[in-house]
Amino acid sequence: MTQLQLWRLERRLYSEIPLIGRWIHQKAIEALVADGSVAAVRLLAEAVTKSPSAHVREAALAELRQLEDWRAISELCEVWAETRHPALEKLMIEREWVASVPPDAKTLSALKQGRLDEIADEDERFVGPLIQACEDVDPTIAQNARQVLGRLTDPQTRDLLCRLVIERDLPAIRQIVLTAGYAPTDEQQRAVYFFLTEQWERYEKLDFDRRLLRNAYAFGDGRLRRRIRERMRAGGRVDYLTAIAGEDYTANAGQMSEGELELTVQTLTENEAWETLWPLAFEAPFHWSVTIVRRLTESGWRPESGGERATFEKLANLATSDIVIEEERLQEGLPPALLKAQARVPGRINDVAFSPTRPVIAIGTGARKLVLWNYQQARPERVIDGFDHSIGHVTFTGDGTLLCGERTNAVETPCAIYRWDDEARGERVRLGAHLGSVTSLVPTGATQALSTGRGYNIILWDVERGREIKRQEIYYRWPRGACVSRDHRLAAILDKGFHLRALPSLEHLALGFSSGVIRSATFMPDNETVLAGGYSGQVIIYEHRWERSFSRDLETLPPHQGRVEGVAVLGDRDGIITAGSEGDIRFFTLNQTPIATVRAPLGHVTSLHVSPDETFMAVGSSSSALSFWDLRSLSAYKLLREPLANVLPDELSALKTLIDDEDLPDGIHAALRFADCAIRHRCRFDVVIEDAPTIMIGEFDIEIE
Repeated sequence: MTQLQLWRLERRLYSEIPLIGRWIHQKAIEALVADGSVAAVRLLAEAVTKSPSAHVREAALAELRQLEDWRAISELCEVWAETRHPALEKLMIEREWVASVPPDAKTLSALKQGRLDEIADEDERFVGPLIQACEDVDPTIAQNARQVLGRLTDPQTRDLLCRLVIERDLPAIRQIVLTAGYAPTDEQQRAVYFFLTEQWERYEKLDFDRRLLRNAYAFGDGRLRRRIRERMRAGGRVDYLTAIAGEDYTANAGQMSEGELELTVQTLTENEAWETLWPLAFEAPFHWSVTIVRRLTESGWRPESGGERATFEKLANLATSDIVIEEERLQEGLPPALLKAQARVPGRINDVAFSPTRPVIAIGTGARKLVLWNYQQARPERVIDGFDHSIGHVTFTGDGTLLCGERTNAVETPCAIYRWDDEARGERVRLGAHLGSVTSLVPTGATQALSTGRGYNIILWDVERGREIKRQEIYYRWPRGACVSRDHRLAAILDKGFHLRALPSLEHLALGFSSGVIRSATFMPDNETVLAGGYSGQVIIYEHRWERSFSRDLETLPPHQGRVEGVAVLGDRDGIITAGSEGDIRFFTLNQTPIATVRAPLGHVTSLHVSPDETFMAVGSSSSALSFWDLRSLSAYKLLREPLANVLPDELSALKTLIDDEDLPDGIHAALRFADCAIRHRCRFDVVIEDAPTIMIGEFDIEIE
């Protein structure tokens, strides 16, 4: 019988047509009986449960009583399992019917009639229905379900039940499994099961070296890890901690969560395991390190070794002072950059570049001169002159070779690009020229550079050989600037928006649109996303959304009040810097979370430059002056949040930079000195910690005569 025919018969079963309604009902029942299909049996069983006609209910029940086929019987049992209708239940019990399929109906019908043997040997498909039946409203079903679960014979089914206790900790099932004495067949699962059910003796005998528990914890999900920690807390044993902290209680400190550290410190404290707790102070995050030293101080414990004791006393004095350990207060109190020096330069400063190999900056001026200034010694190393035009752009290639490009107001005048070659007796070497001003000059590797010009062209240079590699003409707008990705595969050519080009082919790849001219841009660490700032003050993140174009991300950084004069990305220090002409220098994390804002001291900002190692920053102003900043302080907040175990010795320079700043609050100073002492003690046998490069503090006049 088709589905449509069955639907019509179902409608007739519930027909309320006067006079002939009973006749219609009878004919429908007879047709369903004649069909004999499982679907027909279901319609008859449902009629018993919901038909308003007593005649229909009685007639349907009478026909169902004659069922012999196991499929039809299973269908009736399934309808009973869904409805729990008393008439169907009475019929099922009277005829001693138990469903063959599906597992839910077979389980309930067998449990209701006490036919437990029929499901005791079934496979794991029946575990779910049995567990659910343990909470059934029918006490007979619930009691029998618990009895069946307590006498399972199939090993896989027992394993599944034990696994549910491990993963979900259902109290009723836990009691059944413990009473029955089940245990997983897998050794590691068995160890976790004994541990979580607090069968301490059985666990100790099986996992005496904690190897099994350690592996289970390492590869378990978050819920299992939480449950293991809860039982560790209940057990109170120090040696259990090796499952999360490592064999020496410090090996995993760099990866431990707050919950794991809290449990470890609490358990070691409760067991007065001071000798074990002390080394953890040099591995845990800063705030836990302070907490550990405070616990040790309160206990009256002191290290036996003289050197260890001296370190402990220093840390204890800092930990018991008004030290700041709260993340919010640390972020508020730690400046993202420290102003170190200011320098005035006669005439107009057109561009600045940091050398990647020495503590030197190159300054291109409007006086047709180029100055190399050693900021660590606060003195000029060389003044290079004799150029035909102003020096509009300066840069260093990756190997430290100095390049500069000229600028002029005359559109048709050639402006040269020079290489300063010390091997050529200090003489400049002319690489070539653009027609009109050089509008950008950026390195694309150790020995190559890219330039753009007012004359609508882009040139890729082989600096080492002093020749062009590739020249590309642009016909729509002359480029205002350029930036290159860190992997040197892409270049963004700036104008009203930007266009992306492949390196070294200079092939056009995509467009990025803007409502105004983009003044500065840089690539994010992914080497594809572009961070750009324009004349309007907006700082926009462009993401590559489709093949031939870039799209502005909906999330933009807060706009500046003036023009955006510079943007920089600090991949190693997890930072973004934007500078506006109004004087605000803003700092964000790479995920665009605001950190802080500092104010440029010399008025109207005209440029922003960051050293290749992301250590220093130079900010230009309209008063022909530069301010020099130390950016290592940007890393200090990050260091105070992460485990000390993950801090490298060379990162101590970030702390030292701030420790030397006398303007910071005492509580912040105490936090920095504590972290510095702990990290130095931890690294004392690994490397020699040397002083990092610095900026000479003060105010200076850079002579260019």
